[in-house]
Amino acid sequence: MHKNKLIPVIFLTLSVALVTARADELPPVYQVEVLVFSHIQGHSDRHPVREMTDFSHAMDPDRLEIDPDEPTPLRLPDNDVEPEPDYRPRPRDFEPAGSPSTAMERAWSRLEASGMHRPVTRRSWYQTAPRHRMTRPVRIHDEEVVHEDWPREDPVEPILAVTRLEPDEKTELRKWFRTDGTIRLNRRQYYHLAVDLEWREPVPDWGLDRTRLDFMPEYLVHRVQQSRTIQPGRLEYFDSAWLGVLVLVTRLED
Repeated sequence: MHKNKLIPVIFLTLSVALVTARADELPPVYQVEVLVFSHIQGHSDRHPVREMTDFSHAMDPDRLEIDPDEPTPLRLPDNDVEPEPDYRPRPRDFEPAGSPSTAMERAWSRLEASGMHRPVTRRSWYQTAPRHRMTRPVRIHDEEVVHEDWPREDPVEPILAVTRLEPDEKTELRKWFRTDGTIRLNRRQYYHLAVDLEWREPVPDWGLDRTRLDFMPEYLVHRVQQSRTIQPGRLEYFDSAWLGVLVLVTRLED
């Protein structure tokens, strides 16, 4: 075979080998730690709403249950389980994390002692973030419930009335928390973090005449929506006039 004809064959062989090698590689794992706090002397730009944003679609680290029989565990560095020969586990997208890192524990203590800020909630989890692939949002909330209701089943025909699901063993009350929202970590050319967080409280009895209003607000909401590039290993700060969010993303070594 002529030498010039061999070049495309060699190139194709190398390309297939490279793609196969990349397919066998496991994506890196990250620990994401989030701390939400409020400014004691902050001024909220809260606005009245009739209904709060529903974040129940997002994955809640506190409610993430791991099936021990599932053959696709997240590959963590401290995993002491000996893999079978030639076994390559496909990492799960998310797993709950344990105790907070020293940096985040120190940040929580300093906020408590500052007199200027009030820690609200914190969450920690492990996840993968494949490049150029959208990940799922993770729910962040405190434990103060401002409203509860049963999930609603939206009908196919819009002319039909919305019906509520009858509670059964699989149905749980939907909880609306005072502080609620999502965090989403994505990896594009750079690492990218999106914060969508609300602080909600019931509207006080203002003695308003409902007949003279277009709608009667039920809640006052302060919302933080920010999105920007971040650097793993660096403590990131998202801020508003009422809420602050500290985020630490750590890439775990293989």
